[in-house]
Amino acid sequence: MKHHCLYRHWSEDDDLLYVGITVCLHDRIGHHRREALWWPDVGKITIERYLTSEAVSLAEMEAVARENPQLNIRGKAYVP
Repeated sequence: MKHHCLYRHWSEDDDLLYVGITVCLHDRIGHHRREALWWPDVGKITIERYLTSEAVSLAEMEAVARENPQLNIRGKAYVP
């Protein structure tokens, strides 16, 4: 069964840096590690799993709108 993951990158001080979704968590985290200039600021990662792409997409939009991660741009105007 494929799991759709909602992940959050947090700083060492527990500030929310970034919220994202993926179906291949290992590859996506690796991409951030290689490409994101902010990667050195990541202190921990939390993960939630969903069964459908629709559910994880909605969860991401809500998390970005409500939790205001420092590095997300897309979706900040969405408030259900």
